[in-house]
Amino acid sequence: MYFDTSSNKFVTLGLVGFVLAIAIVLTFQAKNFFFGSTPFFPATSIFVSSIFDSAAYTLSSTGRQMAGVFSAFTGEEEEPVRDARAIPVLTYHRITQWHGSASGEESSGAGEGANVSLPTFRDQMEALKDAGWETITLEEFRAYIRGERTLPEKSFLLTFDDGAKDSFYPVDPILSSLGFSAVNYLIVTGVEREGSTYYLSNEEVERMLDTGRWEIGSHTYDSHHPIAVNAAGDLAPALANLEWKTSENRLETVAEYRARLEAEFRGSRNLLSQEFGVPITTFAFPFGDTGERSLNFPGAEEVVLKEAMKEYEFAFIQNDRDHYSFNYPSNDLLMRRIHVEPEWSGAELLSFMEGGMPKDIPYQDGADKGWIASWGKVEAGNELVLSSEKPSTSASALLDGTKLWEKYQVTAEVNWTRDYALLLVSAVDSHTYRSCAYEDGRVRLQQTSGGTTTVLAEAQDAAITAGSRTLGARVTSSSVTCLYDGRSVLQATGLASRAGGIGFQTWSPTPGAARLTISSLTVDSL
Repeated sequence: MYFDTSSNKFVTLGLVGFVLAIAIVLTFQAKNFFFGSTPFFPATSIFVSSIFDSAAYTLSSTGRQMAGVFSAFTGEEEEPVRDARAIPVLTYHRITQWHGSASGEESSGAGEGANVSLPTFRDQMEALKDAGWETITLEEFRAYIRGERTLPEKSFLLTFDDGAKDSFYPVDPILSSLGFSAVNYLIVTGVEREGSTYYLSNEEVERMLDTGRWEIGSHTYDSHHPIAVNAAGDLAPALANLEWKTSENRLETVAEYRARLEAEFRGSRNLLSQEFGVPITTFAFPFGDTGERSLNFPGAEEVVLKEAMKEYEFAFIQNDRDHYSFNYPSNDLLMRRIHVEPEWSGAELLSFMEGGMPKDIPYQDGADKGWIASWGKVEAGNELVLSSEKPSTSASALLDGTKLWEKYQVTAEVNWTRDYALLLVSAVDSHTYRSCAYEDGRVRLQQTSGGTTTVLAEAQDAAITAGSRTLGARVTSSSVTCLYDGRSVLQATGLASRAGGIGFQTWSPTPGAARLTISSLTVDSL
């Protein structure tokens, strides 16, 4: 066999080897520059996935944009944009791709059930964009909540928790195309973790910020994972509970707890601000737990909120079924976020958002226009049906978007089968409201604050019976008049002035027996 041993052959091979070596060095340098300590092969997978995702979304978004151009020639006049009266905040965790994730060896504790698929997320964002919703920045949100500026109706804040790679790479092309922005809440020890295939590295966070589409906030320093709260080793949220010190066989003291919280809130803010050169003004509570559900310290919430207020302008928690879903102007620390369910289509998310928007008076509602099922079974279809399920004895629902209502008369066509039917008014949330409580032969006008109920007035009335009836109330900021079949049956005046919305409850001493059906609802201004 003939071997070419000429000098030209060796020179050529040497040049090829040199070029390959340079290419390898540059590849690893590029990997380190763009992905930091992320291992090489996961970084390569993310890079390739990002290219395909960006190309696929560019193609699909081109069709949307062309459709928008043609629709502009339909001649339809756009409705004038109103000022927002409240702002929703959406929260996501990971956006998982159809081909799987390159970042799966770690867990933030949020659970895989919190993740939304990329096609679903894209459908959700496009649905909001097409309906006129636009994102805002943290500073715009702050100025609006503090009453320093106005924002257009259908403004919303978009947030992501944990600082996972899958909260940036699949999302950013969509944000870019739609002109949206977002906030990523980072766990400091996640960002600092060398070789992580789950969390964004420092370099990736810096690149994310450089897009101009992203902001960051704190999602704890190292308190996202649960801690032991008793000698048995039971685990619970770290910020909401006293820690069990195994080596000393005791719970930490309140002074130690307070010092731990102070170090957590201040440490995460300072480290993120110093590392990335941006102000850190907001905090996102893991699991939305501020201490109100503490297992071993009843005073936890007061301590938690006091320490958080020292360091942050706002602290975000997940919304629950006890409160209105949007945030209204206030001086409060806690702001509520809507956790977007993985199974929601774009149309379903849009319906939820529209149901939470502040509602105008006069108002009519035959069924599902934003009812919040506070507890019990609540079915919103052609009729609103509240029923208790064993072992429960009651059910309750609030009408979202009614928090600002002040002077109004509400009239509802209802059917209740037995025991109690309650019409809620001046409702701050599902545990603070005034109510007209009807039972056979009696009506009570009650005030509930933080779940504790007092009777303001009551009256006997033989005409009041269960069945198909018309219940109602006339409400001002300081008075409530209960109505039954169109006539006044009870009144309380001189009440503390406040605004608040409406809702319904039903109760029976027999588990599973309570049922209330609302077939129509009308609200008029006084």
